[in-house]
Amino acid sequence: MRWRRCGEPSEGERVRLSMTPMIDIVFLLLVFFLMTFRIVPQEGDFAIETPAPVGADGFTRLTPDTLPLILRLEADGQGNLARIRVNERSLETFDELHRFVVAYLGDDPRRRDEAAVEIQADESLRYEFTIAAMTAVRGRRTPDGRIEDLITNIALKPR
Repeated sequence: MRWRRCGEPSEGERVRLSMTPMIDIVFLLLVFFLMTFRIVPQEGDFAIETPAPVGADGFTRLTPDTLPLILRLEADGQGNLARIRVNERSLETFDELHRFVVAYLGDDPRRRDEAAVEIQADESLRYEFTIAAMTAVRGRRTPDGRIEDLITNIALKPR
């Protein structure tokens, strides 16, 4: 009679590994990760160039050939928009600003590529008005639903 150690299979026996519990755990993990996954909406993507810090005021002023439009947003005491000025011309609304930009650029695609805007907003101005100004100069929706670029070179500068 041959003695065998405890837990050692005899010659005719095979060790069977049960895969069922392992597959159950994999599916439980899969269900857990699927149920806890949160899709985060993509935030707005703005092509914005901020000026490099140089000089006495802390910022470099871009040259007039690369930045013909200076957009000033002035705030009242509560942070609301008081006045919109483009190159010293006063405008009433962001729609009027949008129409001004469309007329300024015309139909020449080269002019759109070269155009730039510098937004100078008061520090007390609420952020939503700066975003509305960016939206007004950035693009427009065509009749077929596409978004057409207007000015993609937008620089922010504090006042």
